[in-house]
Amino acid sequence: MQVQSVEHETNGEANGSIDITVTGGTPPFTYEWSKNGIIFTGAEDPDGLSEGEYTVEVTDANGCVFASETIVVDNITAVGEVNGKNHYRVFPNPASEVLWIEWTGPSRPGLRAELMDIHGTVRLQAPVEAAKTKLSTDQLAPGVYLLRLYADGWQTTQKVLILK
Repeated sequence: MQVQSVEHETNGEANGSIDITVTGGTPPFTYEWSKNGIIFTGAEDPDGLSEGEYTVEVTDANGCVFASETIVVDNITAVGEVNGKNHYRVFPNPASEVLWIEWTGPSRPGLRAELMDIHGTVRLQAPVEAAKTKLSTDQLAPGVYLLRLYADGWQTTQKVLILK
């Protein structure tokens, strides 16, 4: 048996797949796929897979069984989702009195912003509900801060400089 391809799950959508080819043995073959030790399908090439560790046992017409090594399907997140650079803009940076967050990505219910000092203490926080969100920074001491945007398992962080 040979693994031809593994398509990884993307963005948690259970859209991964594994394509195998059996060489040798006597057809017809039966397939018994397991994820994390639990049998779930008898298909040759399963699809609709989520992240996890998969194995397959292939049995030929003579009852000969071949057990695969572990095949890993990862959950891959698109680069735009990882760094968030495609979905937001922070300005001005450096800032003095006001910092704006412009969200241009798809709607993210529960999207929030936190501005933390270098010790990790949250100094400002606000929901990001509109296309532009205003953070008043006039009460903050000058220095380097971290702006964290997050919602439902997604997050990105960016350095922000506050000047007076």
